[in-house]
Amino acid sequence: MRIRYLFIIFIVLVGSLVLFSQCTYNETHNYYYNPIVKNDLTVEERHLVDLINNHRTNLGLNKLIPEMLASEVCEIRNVEDIDNNVPPNHNGWNEMIQDSQAVEGDQILGYNFNSVESLFNAYLTSAQGHRQVIEKTDRTHIGISLIDGRNYIIVVKYISR
Repeated sequence: MRIRYLFIIFIVLVGSLVLFSQCTYNETHNYYYNPIVKNDLTVEERHLVDLINNHRTNLGLNKLIPEMLASEVCEIRNVEDIDNNVPPNHNGWNEMIQDSQAVEGDQILGYNFNSVESLFNAYLTSAQGHRQVIEKTDRTHIGISLIDGRNYIIVVKYISR
C-alpha cells in the first residue's frame, strides 16, 4: 500500500515538473524571441519604412527596425489574399502578431495606393487609428509587405535578452 502511494506521488511530481518546464519554455519562446533584421526590403518597402521612421524621429521616438519573421508573416498574408482575390482586411491580425513571436503589436494596411507617399499620408490622416499605431512609443520593430499596390504592416514590440 505504501509503495502505491509513493508511486502516485512520484507520478504527480514528475508530471508537474514536465508541465512546469513546458510552460517556462513557452513563456521564454514567446517573450524572448531574438528579432532578425530584414535587410532585403524592396525599394517601396524601404521608402515607407524611412517615411515612418523620419516621422517617429521628428516626434522624438525610436526608429522601427524591419524584422524578418514579422515581414514574412505580412508577406504570407498578402500573397494568400492576392491568390484568393481577397481585399486587404483586418481578419486574423491577432494571429499575425502571435505568429511573428512579438509580445504585442498592431496591424495597418493599405489598398490601391498610387505612391508610397500617398499611402503614408493616408496613414497619418486615417480615421482608423493608423497614425496612433505608427506613433506608439513602446514599439521596436516593423513587419512589412508591399505587393501590387496593397500592403500589410505590423508594428510590434519585442523584448530582447
